[in-house]
Amino acid sequence: DFVGHAAMEHGKDILFLSIKNSPILVAIYGGSEYSKKVETIHDEEVVGECMEVLKKMCNKAQHAQSRKTRQQVDDITIPEWPIDYFVSRWGSDPYSRGAF
Repeated sequence: DFVGHAAMEHGKDILFLSIKNSPILVAIYGGSEYSKKVETIHDEEVVGECMEVLKKMCNKAQHAQSRKTRQQVDDITIPEWPIDYFVSRWGSDPYSRGAF
């Protein structure tokens, strides 16, 4: 499953992918100048930005669900910080050059 966030600022679009039957979420920035900038940002800042976007998206989804008359989706809870994370630098990796 996946869900995307189209940002107001060009290039800050994020695609979140859920790994089936695993508590893993992958975030991918759209191909743009901003994705190149992300490669220079400290890992914690990148993760923080992704978490902020994810929380906004889930809060909006929860709010939209609360207005519906049919059965609601269970609580959408996003932790303050992930248990673990890995920020790749695919664009600067000489073997991948941003391919995935």
